[in-house]
Amino acid sequence: EVGDRKGEATTLNNIGGVYNALGQNDQALEHYEQALPIRREVGDRAGEAVTLYNIAFIFAGQGRLAEAVALMEQVVAIDEEIRYPDLEKDRAALEMFRQRLQEGRQLTRSPSAQRSVFERLRKWLRGQ
Repeated sequence: EVGDRKGEATTLNNIGGVYNALGQNDQALEHYEQALPIRREVGDRAGEAVTLYNIAFIFAGQGRLAEAVALMEQVVAIDEEIRYPDLEKDRAALEMFRQRLQEGRQLTRSPSAQRSVFERLRKWLRGQ
């Protein structure tokens, strides 16, 4: 046992990312949800924001937009606190989730529609 809790959380988050990329959202969430309390335990605020962000995107993809908005609000608050460089992109993602929630759009009509929406969103966020 090495005792590197921060590294353990990072690894769990990264494994979640692999599952997310494979479209295995339940497995991704399982790993993100294991990483999150460890990140909080060790005081890794930037890592906490990253993990919350990842969970928020999965929730949004599942049509759980109210939960995604709540998580992104936490992400933005942490970003502001630690002066995270992606603050504006995270604010933009939060606003997009809020708009989708307000419009009542569900992103889960089909897996291909979900992937299409997220690819467009990720491209848009990278382009900002």
